Amino acid sequence: MDGVFNVIPNNFFNPLSSNSNYKINSVLLQFIYEQYDNEISYRIKRSMLRDEMAYFISNNFDFFVSDSEAAAKSYQDIASDYLRKFASKDVAWIEEEFDDSTFEKYIVITEPGILLAELLTRLEKPEREELSSYMYNIYNTLLNQERYGHNSGRGERGRIYRL
Repeated sequence: MDGVFNVIPNNFFNPLSSNSNYKINSVLLQFIYEQYDNEISYRIKRSMLRDEMAYFISNNFDFFVSDSEAAAKSYQDIASDYLRKFASKDVAWIEEEFDDSTFEKYIVITEPGILLAELLTRLEKPEREELSSYMYNIYNTLLNQERYGHNSGRGERGRIYRL
């Protein structure tokens, strides 16, 4: 039987577990996803993403630095550490590619990484249901004569059409 755990790496969810810096990892994955979503191409230069992450970390320094070892590092080093962690074979939220023509490294978010980032974003900021689904449900309720009786709903539909 093929399941989701045959597709994703063994430690895919470990950065979100309670004993790790799950809040920081979640925020940074969502940040990478936002940068990725704003790009025209399907990949981002590693150096550019590292610099953007370093700037983001510097603006939220108190949130990101929890131990004295990280406080001694530069923002670029902290960002690089997280990129390496997310690109490791055990986690595989992102992948690093090397472009032979430009000799630059690029970051690509894996499909499971995209889905996880979208899930985290939706959990943090749930989307409102569209009004059209409510209208469709009301319409089906009014047309369902077996449940509400033979003549039920005709008066309501008549009033709706007159509005």
